[in-house]
Amino acid sequence: MKRIFSAFWPALLCVALAAGVFAQTFKYPTAESFEPYHQRVAQAMRYFPDKLGDWGDMEEAPLNYNAEGILNPNVMISRLYFNKKLGQWVQFMFYQSKNAEHMRGHYPPICYGNSGYTTVGAPQPGAWRCGRQTVNGMEYTFTRNDNTLLVANFVILPDGRIVTDNRDLSEFAANRRLRYYGAGQVQIVFFSAAIPVEDRIATYELFLAAAADAIEVIQSGVER
Repeated sequence: MKRIFSAFWPALLCVALAAGVFAQTFKYPTAESFEPYHQRVAQAMRYFPDKLGDWGDMEEAPLNYNAEGILNPNVMISRLYFNKKLGQWVQFMFYQSKNAEHMRGHYPPICYGNSGYTTVGAPQPGAWRCGRQTVNGMEYTFTRNDNTLLVANFVILPDGRIVTDNRDLSEFAANRRLRYYGAGQVQIVFFSAAIPVEDRIATYELFLAAAADAIEVIQSGVER
């Protein structure tokens, strides 16, 4: 009996290993299984207004090739709006990727730092109305030569969370059951740090109200 087992144990081991690989593969969902969810996200953001309050004169502002390549977006909106009363431009960016890993490189301290900008001071937390909820975001100030940017930012996770720390996004992306839900991100950029606080908040909440439905769809991905 021992001789028979000795003769066959390599084959049995191969079968066991193959079964383990199959079980492991079957255990994790494929990227394709998340397509209906990503289609819902794209549908929710299929239209975004050309004018919001006093912000008009909209211009498309495509991301550069490297940024778009990093994100590999399912949804991407990047637009400039001008406010004649304030005499200021603002850029609104909303994007969602099908793989949460792709969003990690677009964390503001990373992407603006890679573009030659220097962070000024510590980022400032903020809380802004966004449709039926209040979202907690972060405001960054960056400088390069004589240019100053004020960037409001947060990341939308499909488990319902709004986060500002790249470690939370990395943890979510590392989960093989969750990463293909992807993630969303909002950036609202002023090209001057001299904008009064009340005007900044009013602008954030105006644009977030227009994107609120899509943000909620992204948050609804993981059943809770």
